[in-house]
Order: sequence, then C-alpha cells, then structure tokens
Amino acid sequence: EPVKVLGETVDGPDAESLLEEAARAGVQVRFLASGHDPHARKFAKRLIAAGGEGACDKRKALFGSHHQKFIVCRYPAEDGGSIWRALLGSGDFLYARWDTHACNPEEPDRSENGAPPHDVWLEVDGPATHDVALHFAERWNDSSNISLTDPRLSSTLSTAFVDDDVATAGPHSLQLLRTYPVLKRGGFSWSDVGEFSIWAAYLNGIRQAKRYIYLEDQYFYSFQDPPLSGRPDDPLYRYDIVVQLGEAIKKGVDVLVAVPSRKGDWRKHYELQQRGKAMQYLTECASQPGAGRAIGCFLRKGEMDPIIHSKLMLVDDAYAIVGSANIGMRSMTYDS
Repeated sequence: EPVKVLGETVDGPDAESLLEEAARAGVQVRFLASGHDPHARKFAKRLIAAGGEGACDKRKALFGSHHQKFIVCRYPAEDGGSIWRALLGSGDFLYARWDTHACNPEEPDRSENGAPPHDVWLEVDGPATHDVALHFAERWNDSSNISLTDPRLSSTLSTAFVDDDVATAGPHSLQLLRTYPVLKRGGFSWSDVGEFSIWAAYLNGIRQAKRYIYLEDQYFYSFQDPPLSGRPDDPLYRYDIVVQLGEAIKKGVDVLVAVPSRKGDWRKHYELQQRGKAMQYLTECASQPGAGRAIGCFLRKGEMDPIIHSKLMLVDDAYAIVGSANIGMRSMTYDS
C-alpha cells in the first residue's frame, strides 16, 4: 500500500510513488509480490509503466502466500565499485504496519483502529548481500510455471554481480535461510522437495542453548494440539518448536516469549487459545526440578496494545534469527 515514507526532517513521497520515481529516473527497479494480493498486481502494472518491472507471483501453495519481506539495493561507490545493502525482516508495506518511534496508540497515517506494530529488520552489507540478491534472482529467473506470474515475467536477471568487489567482510557470520513448501506442480523448479532451512535453524539454536532463549513472535503455536507432551515416539516430537523449547527448559534454560495481546482483534480468541496451550505446556516443563523459567508477555501502551509482528529469536547472546517466519506449522512448512 502507498504508506508514508518516514523522514527525520522533511515529508517525502509515499513508498509506491518513491519506487515509481526511481524507475522513471533510470534505476532498475524489480518487484515481486505474493500472488494472493490484488493491490500488488495493480502496483506492478504502474511500476512497469514507469519503466520498472514487477509481477504478482502465484507459484505457491493453494491458499498459501509468499511471506518474504526484503529489499536489496546496489549503487555505485566513489571508487568505481559497487555498494550493496540489504534489509530483511518482518515489516510489510501496509497501512497497518505504519508507525513512528513514539508507538502511539492512534496515528492518522495508520489504518483506522489499527494498533501500533512492533517489527524488527536487519540491515546487511558486505558479501552476505549477494546471497539475498541471488535468492531474488533464483525466484525471478525460474522458468517453471512462469505463466503463474501476473503480469507475466519475461526478462531474466544476470547473476554476474557475485564477482563484484564489495566491502570487506565483517566479524559476523550470516546465513540466508528459506522456506519453500513441497509442491508437485505450480511451484518452482526446486519445489518438489521444498526447503526448510529456517525451521532447521530454529531447532538447532534451541537445542544448543545453555542459558536463555528470547523470542518475539506474532503467533507462537505448537504444531499439534495439544503439544506432544511425553510422546517422543511421535515423529513430530523432534520437530515441534514449542516441544523443543520445553526440552530446553527441562535442561535449565530460561525461555521468554513476547507475543501480541491481540486486544481488539476479532481473531484473538482463537489465537489466544492456541498460544495459551503452548505457554501452558512450557509452564508445565518449568515446574520440574532443576528446570529453567518459562515467561510469556506482551506489550502494553494506552488503549491499543502494540502488536508484536516481529519474528526474532536470540540465544545466549551468541545467535540470532531475524526474518519473516512465524512459529507455527503453516509458516515453517507452507508459506515462503
């Protein structure tokens, strides 16, 4: 949606107009949205008219969506090389996600009755940005089921940029993780086997935790109802994130989960019920001798509680996951 662009000193154009202006100025602007969004299709057509390229991508699971949120930019450096920068995280270009640092309960530039959102983005530069760009190029260039893009994609993206000189690598190790569902038809060339590296990374971080795990999540659902308490023979026992958090608590690890209160949301009863069962399971694990603590909380400010929309996990001050995947079966297996 054409949300207002935040500025420290001056008002700028809205997000859609800014991209169209960039395309008209000669910037190569490419846009891929989820195929379930009719508004994005209209914007893609306007972007094409401005000289850019764009499409809604319907190569997804039935009733699923492309849930990725990232931007990658390349611009010239003074020495003649290229500067790369990427942003990835949980925020959407939607009125409901618009906010300022004040986090006011009501804002004229946000959807009516919308609550202030809490999102987390990661800014990346250096060689790791190439992985983000390669991910975009892989999805853009995949010719399988290209008829499911609207407007239909016709151009291809060169991946020669991997040979670009970029800023010297910093001290951090970064890994780009993805989710793609298992699709026998209507997906990408790799979708018959899918990819679940985000799910694997969550499990890996939880199992290696020694002191604490801090999570921010929009949903925080167990994969089964109720969680597989005491059923290690079930194949899902090893792979349910909530259950594995319980195993970490039993080993003495503290687990703190920040979630939305969903105050004023018509779906809150279902969401609170599912989230409550997950927290009840963790509380039961924390009641055992020698166990760590299980804490669930939400933000509060004024009449409209801020909605935690971020997807974040921190482990032992050493490991962080920041992205767009929620904790739940659908997000870890179904939406990209």
